[in-house]
Amino acid sequence: MQALSFLLYPFHKVKRTFQTLFLYLRPTWIELAHGGVDPIFQRALDTCVPLTMEHNLAVIATIEEPKNLADSFLNYLVLLTQLRTRRLVRFTQYHSDELNKGHKRSLKKIYKHIGMIQSLRSNALAYNPSRFKRGQVDALKNQATIAMADLHKAA
Repeated sequence: MQALSFLLYPFHKVKRTFQTLFLYLRPTWIELAHGGVDPIFQRALDTCVPLTMEHNLAVIATIEEPKNLADSFLNYLVLLTQLRTRRLVRFTQYHSDELNKGHKRSLKKIYKHIGMIQSLRSNALAYNPSRFKRGQVDALKNQATIAMADLHKAA
């Protein structure tokens, strides 16, 4: 029997080589072929969604309260260029059946997060000195933190 396993060693070596090659190329394949959304639902729910939301919340945490029109415009540019919702939208489209069947709470959290980002973007350009009160940006950041905590509880 040992002779047989010795003869099969090259096949096992080739198989192991292909498996490690696939593991190294899988993230690139997911990024290029699937737009960054894993075709396996649970992996995508565990990796893509929290990473994207945490990145967005980190960007929101760096935004400062605008003191003039230029600060408001810079905040808008940061929100426009740094916040990403396309991957979340693609996730909801790609895995719509699984989300609608058993993960409605996660779907609501994702839509709430996307809506929050859209409202931040729309409010960023509307600079009105009398409207902005001290701590308004902090309140938005707190809402974002609560939404992220709710998502972790739902998953």
